[in-house]
Amino acid sequence: MRILQSLQLQRIIEFCAILFLLPLTSHCTWTGIQKDTNLYTVYMRYEDLKSSGFHKEITRLQAIAEKHRDKPDRAMIHLQLALLYSHYKNPTPNYHRALKELETYVSLDPEGGKADVIQNWLTMLKEIVKLGRENEDMKEKLERLKYLDIELEKTRKLLK
Repeated sequence: MRILQSLQLQRIIEFCAILFLLPLTSHCTWTGIQKDTNLYTVYMRYEDLKSSGFHKEITRLQAIAEKHRDKPDRAMIHLQLALLYSHYKNPTPNYHRALKELETYVSLDPEGGKADVIQNWLTMLKEIVKLGRENEDMKEKLERLKYLDIELEKTRKLLK
């Protein structure tokens, strides 16, 4: 009798645990898991890519992107391009192009583009591009100031 009560109590506890855990895992669908790991999967694809291989791989993917009309395939190619353009091993990163490619990915795969990691990456690339533009503006202003300084010095010498 005691064993029967113990088994019933155990089943009640298991049932309650399932009822408690079900709402916590409901957002964890295969699609959600797949979307979250797409970027990781893409990243791992280029884990062993040497610095010298980035230009070749980018050129190859750009050619494929121009030919593909199937949205899911094109979306993934643009995600790969965004990664390659902004990869830390890329000897000539192009954050402006990475941003363009990532925005294209988001437009082709709006659901995948909603992932937190993609939104975070998008925000960082936008900031990097913005700061790059501001840096270029500052360089131009500095060059103008140097030019004006030289002209001012010439004028001072003439006035002496």
